[in-house]
Amino acid sequence: MRGAAVAAAALVACGRIDYDPVTDGGVDAIDALPACTAPYAVVGDSCYRMVDVPASWDAAEAACEADGAHLVIVGSVAEHDVVHGLLTAAGVTGGWVGASDRVAEDSWRWVGAGGVDLLADQCFFGASGPANSPVLDCVASFATNFCGDYTLFLCSDSHPYVCERDGVAIDRTAF
Repeated sequence: MRGAAVAAAALVACGRIDYDPVTDGGVDAIDALPACTAPYAVVGDSCYRMVDVPASWDAAEAACEADGAHLVIVGSVAEHDVVHGLLTAAGVTGGWVGASDRVAEDSWRWVGAGGVDLLADQCFFGASGPANSPVLDCVASFATNFCGDYTLFLCSDSHPYVCERDGVAIDRTAF
């Protein structure tokens, strides 16, 4: 029974449904492609859920967490393109992603580890960087796939959002 408890703990820690950790360091089909149940869908290495009902950034993050997920943490330009595809397929103009500068102005942080440096790559805020102000702290991505498509909004504004289940633990100190 101890093995079942360890497996259950790994499942919770990972956030993936039917996650099967390989103890020998290898990767099998289950590890490489997590089984996601509707409304989540596997795209690349993560499970995503597009929510087209607008919510504030905090409410969106809480809803994702209630599902064992978090607002999407964009770790690459390729994942950025995945988010565009999800937003476009849902027929929305844009949606929340899991980044903000709420903790320290102009210090962009994701809700968990692994996100890109939003200022280092112009594909996110564009060449001029974010049009920042002390009250615009939460990041949304437009559905149109172009560089500089991230925009800042009041965190209390309502937007659709993308949840991600990828095994990354949230960092409460980031928001």
